[in-house]
Amino acid sequence: MGNSIFRLFDKFELTNLRILFTFTEILVIVESVKIYLLFFLVLCSFIFKKNDKSEVVYFEEFNALENVSPELLEYLEEVKAKKDSGIDIFQIGDSHVQIGEFSKGFLNYFKQKDIFIQKSWYLPNLVFEDLSFANKSLKKVKGIFENEKITKKLKNLNIGLTGRTFRFANGKTILKFKYKEKISSLEFLHSFSEKLTFESNKKINSIINLISLKEQINSIRFKKLNSRFKLTIKNPYKELIEFYAMRHNFIENKLSYSNFGVGGAKFQDFIFAPKFFEQLDALKPEIIIFTLGTNDSYYTELSKQQFSKQLAEFIEKIKDISPKTELILMNVPDTYFKGAKPSHLAFVNSEIERIAEDKKCAFWNWNKIMGGNESVHKWKKRNLMDEDLLHFSSDGYLLLGELFGKAFLK
Repeated sequence: MGNSIFRLFDKFELTNLRILFTFTEILVIVESVKIYLLFFLVLCSFIFKKNDKSEVVYFEEFNALENVSPELLEYLEEVKAKKDSGIDIFQIGDSHVQIGEFSKGFLNYFKQKDIFIQKSWYLPNLVFEDLSFANKSLKKVKGIFENEKITKKLKNLNIGLTGRTFRFANGKTILKFKYKEKISSLEFLHSFSEKLTFESNKKINSIINLISLKEQINSIRFKKLNSRFKLTIKNPYKELIEFYAMRHNFIENKLSYSNFGVGGAKFQDFIFAPKFFEQLDALKPEIIIFTLGTNDSYYTELSKQQFSKQLAEFIEKIKDISPKTELILMNVPDTYFKGAKPSHLAFVNSEIERIAEDKKCAFWNWNKIMGGNESVHKWKKRNLMDEDLLHFSSDGYLLLGELFGKAFLK
């Protein structure tokens, strides 16, 4: 019996030792997990610090349209209500608009809100050989032609709202197009001509709509949908014909958006554009958005007194000629081109804001929303600025466009 007790005791001790060993193993495993977990957290902290996205890059609390008139508010309410009111929105600007991604971001926001907004007038930027991610459907122009932009100081330069023209005086000009989608119609805004005719390698009907004594819209209606086609413009008298803009698949009495951007453009270029008011009177958009001022702020010879006087008079004249057109002004973003800040940034921004309030124009404080002075470096750190610190990256423009769209529909 004694031996049995000892055997039982030994078995009990062995069991305890095994339990103790098991607990020791668990403690070792737990401590190992803690070490690995700590290492993982440190690694994550390093990664997140290196790619820190938590830093505020824009200020949502400032993202709103200021000075909204009752008339503009009525337009905006109609847009939000998705009514087929035929409101035309024009955005006129410099390279920020020309590049095309700002406008894309703006339209993206409408799409997010399930609001259909069709593209209306645009410029065939590929012909002008300028930087743009958009409007590349016109692939080739065959014939003797010139392309001009509003920033050139030529006496015979008859450019208006769009800031561009390609013009020709030869008897025949061939345009080759390639669209991503199927095209049912194509329209051209161009200078008046009694004898200009269009022919195509596809079956078409052509309709001329006279919108003023100096401009007309030529509508090409395809009998079948096409994505690739060639148009031949016949000009028997060899008149000087100027094409200002084009659009496709346009539906009347629907909400529409047109964007015209010219790299290097200043307010002054549009203020003194020979055909600006003439085309404004003919087209009469309900809303014009001005995305200008960056190049004015860099212009070393800027006369502050003239800038203020001319901008105020320009806005007054727009309201006189097209009283139902509401204006939205935005100020200049923070930039740092070639290692220097714009010498007139503070003045141009303060004057745009002051004149917007004085002339009852809506105002979008781009600079403040972006973060104000020196915010350009924060945007660059987040890869939202281009290397030149003057233009934004594609992602930067898309973000800005969506922010503006949000303010527009707020």
